[in-house]
Amino acid sequence: MGASHDGLPSTGVCRQAPVAHRAGVLGWLTTREFIDGIALGQVTPGPIVITATFVGYKVGGLLGALLGTIAVFFPSFVVLTALVPHHDRIKRSLPIQVMVRGILAAVLGMLLLVAYHFAREALFDWRTWGVMAAAWLALWQKVDLLLVVGVGAALSVVLF
Repeated sequence: MGASHDGLPSTGVCRQAPVAHRAGVLGWLTTREFIDGIALGQVTPGPIVITATFVGYKVGGLLGALLGTIAVFFPSFVVLTALVPHHDRIKRSLPIQVMVRGILAAVLGMLLLVAYHFAREALFDWRTWGVMAAAWLALWQKVDLLLVVGVGAALSVVLF
C-alpha cells in the first residue's frame, strides 16, 4: 500500500480484492475465475473497472457488464460530491482519524483472508511457491511492478 496525498492508503488491487471476492462466496464466480478477472484487470488500465465489468459480464452478459461498470463509479461520485466541501474539517477530526485506523485494520484482515484463498488456488507446488516468493522479494525491494509481472510470465513459460 502506498501513501496518498491525504494520508490514506492508496491500495489499487488491494482495495478491490476483499469486496470483489464476495462474488465467489455468493456463487457468481469460482475462485479461479475471480483470480483470472483480477489478472485481466492488472494488465489493463483501470483494473477495478475491468474487474467489475468482467464480473458483471459473467453474471449478466452485456447488461451486467454495463451495470457493473456504472456501479464502480456511482457510489464514489455521490460520496465525493457530498464530502468534498467538508474535506479539510473531516480530515482533522480525531474521531474520523480513529475510525480510519480501525477501518484500515479491518481491511488488512480481509486482505489476509483473500490472500489465503488465492494461495490455496494458486500455490500448489515448489515452483509456484518459488515464483511467489521471488515476486514478493522483488516488490519488497521496490522493483518495478511491470518488470516483476514480465519476469513472472517468462518464468512461468520456462517452469510450467
